[in-house]
Amino acid sequence: MPRPTAAQLRKLNKFSQTELKEDQVYVFRSLSADTLPVARYSWFGEYSINMTEKMLQKLKKDYQTGVGLLASHNSNRLPFGRTFDAEILADEVDGESVKTLYIDHYMVTHMEGESGERRELNTEIGMTTQEIADHIEVGHTFDTSIGFSIHDPKCSVCKNSINDYEKCEHIPGLEYEVDGETVRCNIVADSGEGVENSLVYAGAVNRALIQQHSKDNADSQSFTKDELPSSVKFGDRSLYNVDDIKNLPIGAELFCFMSKGNMELFTNTSERRDFSKFQKEREKMSNSVGAPGAETPEQENTAGLSAAAGTSEPVVLQSVHEAALSAKDNELQLMKTKMSDLEIELAKANEKLTELTAKSELADEFTADLVQETVKAGVAARGNAFNKDRYEKYLQTLSVSDLKAELAAFKEEFSSGIEAAAQATHSEIEADRNEGRVEMSASEIRDEAARIALQRFNAGGKQGNLAEMTKLALAELQAK
Repeated sequence: MPRPTAAQLRKLNKFSQTELKEDQVYVFRSLSADTLPVARYSWFGEYSINMTEKMLQKLKKDYQTGVGLLASHNSNRLPFGRTFDAEILADEVDGESVKTLYIDHYMVTHMEGESGERRELNTEIGMTTQEIADHIEVGHTFDTSIGFSIHDPKCSVCKNSINDYEKCEHIPGLEYEVDGETVRCNIVADSGEGVENSLVYAGAVNRALIQQHSKDNADSQSFTKDELPSSVKFGDRSLYNVDDIKNLPIGAELFCFMSKGNMELFTNTSERRDFSKFQKEREKMSNSVGAPGAETPEQENTAGLSAAAGTSEPVVLQSVHEAALSAKDNELQLMKTKMSDLEIELAKANEKLTELTAKSELADEFTADLVQETVKAGVAARGNAFNKDRYEKYLQTLSVSDLKAELAAFKEEFSSGIEAAAQATHSEIEADRNEGRVEMSASEIRDEAARIALQRFNAGGKQGNLAEMTKLALAELQAK
């Protein structure tokens, strides 16, 4: 008989109020759920419920926390065991890797009395826990069924809540065209909660009243509140059979009992909605209904679907889709107009950019010419002492206004040098004349007189008569 390992005993003793010994405990593991699709049937054909790996991870945490082990999901009787661990493994099924949830359970087979005597543990199903363990050991009891809830089941086509009529108009079991491919609407279970686990007979579920009601009403699309069966108790909850998951109200809890690929669905509310009536009201609001008594092509196309639903109202309203398509076409035309306007603005911007680029090139050319002119002025002003290459690199970092200032400075420096050179030449001529070494011609004397007069005129703040001053200077030179 399976006994817990030391590690398992430590885990399950966290749940016990008294310290359990190895020989008191019986442990076993069950394969409880996986990511393979579970087939279901609706009024419109077969669909599947697909549990994602995220859903399995959530269930794993719940069963690690520990939930009760029941018999045939009968929550009116006390549990006789408990889950204490779970893990997700990758199994190979038909050559494919499938994520699978395994759950570990324990049952206490007996307690020890004050005198050390063995005391059996009775259960409310008329068997002791030791007897249940014996039936598992010999293979009489071999199947388990997890009880869990699905939070907000999703549509596999649009990924929205299957019960949100405003966002999802797909019906489980029907096929739709998506991006050129035909896809079936299925249910995706992405979040939920582990509630319990049960020992069952090959997937059987104790719900005779609900099964009988489901058979008696096979010809109707949905139940009214008065037609629903008396609720079946699950703990403190009242559960009702789910005949059509699409007709559940938003926020209704969805409870599932699953075993051997079979999944039974229940909900905590007797309220039901009618998706076909909702679509009819939406069609009226779209103002796209044809003349009274006239059967439109859209109604003819959906006649078979209406018959399957047990109503003369079309379930898929083509006129609504056509109105939506027309609105989308209008949006597309508006976007095309906006795009045309943007293209015109872009062309203008490109034209302006071309103009600015040309001006920029002219500005660059002007700056380069100004740099070269300034370099030439520097060479003229300073001669061989001017470092042309180094100064040219420096000038290339300056703005146009700074370049103009440098050019003016070099020109001023050049003019000052010429004037100084001329002054030096005059001094040399004067010295030579005084020594009697230079004889000046009449024209040279007049030029020298004009130069002396101009110099005196400038030195005197440009006061006086320049002509008289020139005559005076000429007389002085002739007198020498």
